Amino acid sequence: MPPFAIKNIIPSASVVLTTMLAALPWGLSSDSRFLLPMLPYAAIHFWAVRRPALMPEWIAFASGLATDVLTHGPLGFWSLVFLLGLMFVQACRPAERWGAVGVWLHFAATLSLLALAQWAIAAVFFMNAVDWRPFFNGALLAALVYPLLCLVFAPLDRFWPEISRTRFDRGR
Repeated sequence: MPPFAIKNIIPSASVVLTTMLAALPWGLSSDSRFLLPMLPYAAIHFWAVRRPALMPEWIAFASGLATDVLTHGPLGFWSLVFLLGLMFVQACRPAERWGAVGVWLHFAATLSLLALAQWAIAAVFFMNAVDWRPFFNGALLAALVYPLLCLVFAPLDRFWPEISRTRFDRGR
């Protein structure tokens, strides 16, 4: 197989697509406003678990930066959050034997950590205590949406017949 194949951009393209979808004005209530930026993280998590060699850190960073720009947020906020999430996945990636429920629980656990990190980063940025509920409501909604995103992304994962899922299988 050649070192680069078009199919290898599918994970990055799905992160870019979810980033653009998250920036659209969906008309959600203020309690749910942190759901949309968590959609790119859901794509990052999916591919970091399934195909870590195809989910580089710079994609997570660029997705976060694009989310910051498109949502008029503080630059670097979502980049830091997405990189932290990717770090959480890399530190404790679920095994295949965990099954779909185990992966979903892993996602929910990383979302809980990210919601806490978002709240802490926002409190430091604004130098004031911020309301924690929007962060945790967004995480809860993202946890509920994750299985739907998995249904969309799972057929795309079948483009790689071989089981080469680690970063060390890149052949460098």
